[in-house]
Amino acid sequence: QVQQVEHLQRDIEEREREKARVKACKKSARLNARVKGLKDEMAALEARAQEGEVMSEQTAVVGARLQPLREEVAVLRACLNQLEQERATIAAEKKALENLNQCLASQLKALE
Repeated sequence: QVQQVEHLQRDIEEREREKARVKACKKSARLNARVKGLKDEMAALEARAQEGEVMSEQTAVVGARLQPLREEVAVLRACLNQLEQERATIAAEKKALENLNQCLASQLKALE
């Protein structure tokens, strides 16, 4: 009987160790899955960071390309403003010439 009790105790201890091992394996598997998930998330974040850096570089390149265009637009606006002023001057001169023409026509009529 003592041997049976000892044998049963060994069986119980063996089962307890097996349960503990299974539990540890499950916990290890969960932890491994979590680590893998975190690694995947980290890789995704790193990829997004690299995309952000590339976008920043592209934005800087586009900005550098736009600068000469902005300067050219400023020059063209200045030219347009000058042309508008000249047009206004020409319109005023035309009006003055029309008035002078009417005046001369009136004087010519008076002389006839």
